[in-house]
Amino acid sequence: MSHSDLLAMISDLKEADTSPTEILFAQEQAFTKNTGTDGN
Repeated sequence: MSHSDLLAMISDLKEADTSPTEILFAQEQAFTKNTGTDGN
């Protein structure tokens, strides 16, 4: 997933009235998939 794909996904979540917590969780999931790490 490219950075622009991630931004588009986050934008879609915001438009769908997704809670900030769910958006953060989705960002973390995408980051983990994208980098193969858990961010630590």
